[in-house]
Amino acid sequence: NSDQANSANSATVAAPTVSYTGSPYTFYSGIAITTQTPSITGSNITSCTVSPALPSGLTLDNTTCAVSGTPTATAAAAAYTVTISNAGGSGTASITITVNNPPAPTISYTGSPYILIMGQAMTSLTPTLTLTGLPVTGCTSSPALPAGLSISNTTCVISGTPTVSADATNHTITVTTSAGSGTATVNILTGKRIFVTATAYTGNLGGISGADTKCTSDSNKPSTGTYKALVSVAAARQACSNNWCATSAELLDWPVSPQRNYVRADLSVRIAKAGDNGILSPMANSIESSSNVAWTGQFLSYTTASNVSCNSWTSASAAANGYTGDTQSTGSAYYNNISSTCDISRRLYCVEQ
Repeated sequence: NSDQANSANSATVAAPTVSYTGSPYTFYSGIAITTQTPSITGSNITSCTVSPALPSGLTLDNTTCAVSGTPTATAAAAAYTVTISNAGGSGTASITITVNNPPAPTISYTGSPYILIMGQAMTSLTPTLTLTGLPVTGCTSSPALPAGLSISNTTCVISGTPTVSADATNHTITVTTSAGSGTATVNILTGKRIFVTATAYTGNLGGISGADTKCTSDSNKPSTGTYKALVSVAAARQACSNNWCATSAELLDWPVSPQRNYVRADLSVRIAKAGDNGILSPMANSIESSSNVAWTGQFLSYTTASNVSCNSWTSASAAANGYTGDTQSTGSAYYNNISSTCDISRRLYCVEQ
């Protein structure tokens, strides 16, 4: 009879089971959750129910028992029993759900402090953002970034080409979402580079133009930028026409610009910010970490003469002399250390323009 048939069919249908991975769950009000689909055994599922009711905004699929939706209010941690049924019986699983207000975003940058080169496009600084699914509504910098740089209002990526020399400054970057704001600090300095040539030369540099050419072709020259040799020649290339620039800083074709930051070619450290007289003083770091001797042709008083510049850098004679600097010095010895005969090979300082 029919009652015997139904009993036989029920006996052949196994009771289902249900299990979830990831409980306890923490969801956020106003943010759609990732659908939580359970593992189910059994067939011909007739229903999925939950007790007590899920937090407002969440639903339980009647046949797959998947939990989905967007919570609309906070809810304290609570256990929920999901029951799955078929003709063979039922199975249960317990899950714990908490609904919180979404947390404020976080932001971080890797690599600060940053040394950037004037006139050269920087490698964009892309932060790590934790947003918990909320869109960014704003990114700002305080104080403002150096001229030529900008920050994306939606990604907080910093990019651009610095157009000015800017002292090392801490910039507070603020990212904002509807849940609040988060901050990170980046330190940025902009300037130009100085390097010491890999090759040493006698005092016959071929004049100023020859010295500049040697900077351009040297293997230590960075792949970008235009460079001039930091060598003095009276009435042609000099910082000062009067001792200590008592009257004025002449800066005649002088490679170093006043009030500009200068950094090592490898961007590891700042060397100095040049004064109004084009002299690197005070120095935060030496021009290079190793000690070498470089031609300069400068008196201690920032002036020059042909008898201290190897006859305007045209002589390799042992009878001629030129002043030199110590590349590892952090004082006046960087440009005025010892006098050398012009037959000895010395290196050059090369300054980015």
